[in-house]
Amino acid sequence: MVTKKRDTKRPKFRGKNNIQKSDKVGYCPEGGFDYKAVGLLKKYISETGKIDSAKRNGLTAKCQRSLTSAIKRARHMALLPFSSNHVYDTSLLSLGKESLNDDNKETNSSAGDKLPEEELSDKTEEIQESTEEILVNNEEKENESTELVDQNSTEEDSEKKD
Repeated sequence: MVTKKRDTKRPKFRGKNNIQKSDKVGYCPEGGFDYKAVGLLKKYISETGKIDSAKRNGLTAKCQRSLTSAIKRARHMALLPFSSNHVYDTSLLSLGKESLNDDNKETNSSAGDKLPEEELSDKTEEIQESTEEILVNNEEKENESTELVDQNSTEEDSEKKD
């Protein structure tokens, strides 16, 4: 009996689940997922707002349970949306190390973009002048209103005397 040699172009796994299990290893923190780490939790939520399955994430059952409880807590605390219709800007709420590094980079880059001292002094003078104008206008309005009140009260007093 002659056996055919296996064609190398044909995939070894047939059907829907043709990905090997070793390729689907997910990230699971040691203490479980934290509901305050919104940036990390958003990775495990689909575009429609549903929690992705453990099969898709590659998480173990224990990690998937801690993930779902963390996502539900974050939703209850209004850190994450319940559906795709609710869009929140949660970029400020991510507590990963990457966000802290990004903040440090942004502060360093903004230090190099400073304006010369002359331009800064000109702008501060303009701001001071505008605030002085606003204060003067407010004082004038207050004086006018108090004058009107005084006039009304003197008219009422004269009517009472008559």
